[in-house]
Amino acid sequence: MWNPASYDQHSQVQFGLALEVLEQLDLTSVGSILDVGCGSGRVTAELAARCPAARVVGVDLAPEMVDFATRNYARPRLSFEVADAAALEFPQRFDLVCSFACLHWLADPPAAVASMGRLVNADGLLRVQLGGQGNMAFWLARVEELRNSQAWRDSFAGFKMPWSFLGLEPFQRALADMRVERLELICRTGRLASRQAFKSWFEAGWRPYVERLTTAELEAFIDQLLGTHQGEIEIPMVRVDLAARPG
Repeated sequence: MWNPASYDQHSQVQFGLALEVLEQLDLTSVGSILDVGCGSGRVTAELAARCPAARVVGVDLAPEMVDFATRNYARPRLSFEVADAAALEFPQRFDLVCSFACLHWLADPPAAVASMGRLVNADGLLRVQLGGQGNMAFWLARVEELRNSQAWRDSFAGFKMPWSFLGLEPFQRALADMRVERLELICRTGRLASRQAFKSWFEAGWRPYVERLTTAELEAFIDQLLGTHQGEIEIPMVRVDLAARPG
């Protein structure tokens, strides 16, 4: 289960990536927005603030996230619902259908992209960014090495990788019926100011790992992960960045 308050406070890396995309969007004529995988609602609320006249809906599979978003961000014309990104059903279409730092949690992200594309108005836009092939490779390799070490393997017995970090080809197929304006792998670097900031970020975003450990074990795991490193910590990332319109 997610800790929405922690995620809302410590997902600054993910929020920064989303803001970069929002700065690229022309939202002047957007009247309706669907944000898929809205999490705590922070990005969805930012979208609503930039489009005060638009009807904005955020959806997430985790009820605890939707409850937090509703209590903290909902207002007239901004609402949140529980929905599965892999099986979206809405009676209406939207001018903007978007998703940030979410779809790589699914077993089949391209299928979700195709499903989202079917909800875009004829003159609307599909705008998605998610973790791609090579995302967080440095830290993921270190975490996996530690997880599989003798000291930690019992804690992670039966553990399965929670993310699908893919290349571009599956998304090309998923977007075959749309007019693709952007489809690329982009590199970005997140920066965390300290060991404590890294710990908070790890706790907020690496939940399948965190849930296997007690509080004391998590402290030890992160201490071993970081070793003697002090100061700012870089998170190299690779993102699938896509924009498409109905064909």
